[in-house]
Amino acid sequence: MSHLSIQPDPFGLESHIGAWLRIETFAELKQLENLIITEKIVLLRKPSIQQQYDQVRAESKQKGELYADSVRFDVFESDRPKISYNSYTVLIQNIYPSHLPTDTQHWNIWVDKKDVSSDYIAEVKSFFLAKMNWQESNVIMWEKLPEHRSVPEIRHWHLFVKTE
Repeated sequence: MSHLSIQPDPFGLESHIGAWLRIETFAELKQLENLIITEKIVLLRKPSIQQQYDQVRAESKQKGELYADSVRFDVFESDRPKISYNSYTVLIQNIYPSHLPTDTQHWNIWVDKKDVSSDYIAEVKSFFLAKMNWQESNVIMWEKLPEHRSVPEIRHWHLFVKTE
């Protein structure tokens, strides 16, 4: 098994995150799963992806629109590829993904309903895992802490998925 190593900061972000971990495989991510889901480690976007994200947020603000409304349309109503569980729960590949190893994809489960139980999320997760033919051991799934959610108005869970 490969090991994690601290590397020089390729994006010039070291002052923001303290140290730069070089994570090259899903197996290495899996070793850090507890730190990821408790947000002790935050995986950033590539600068070009972050720039796109910031631009879309700024454009929404400039138009006087809520960013959540833009996301709601993009996730639930646009022609963007998605897999639906029902009218308010979908799986979609992350639009602005974290910078991840090449054997890992970033997905989201979006639920446009305020009150959802842990049983509902477990049911939805099982449905999507089966639909996508993903093994539970190849998925890291979590919901960000409320204070760190980019779109707090719409519940969503992040999934890092090992590609076969």
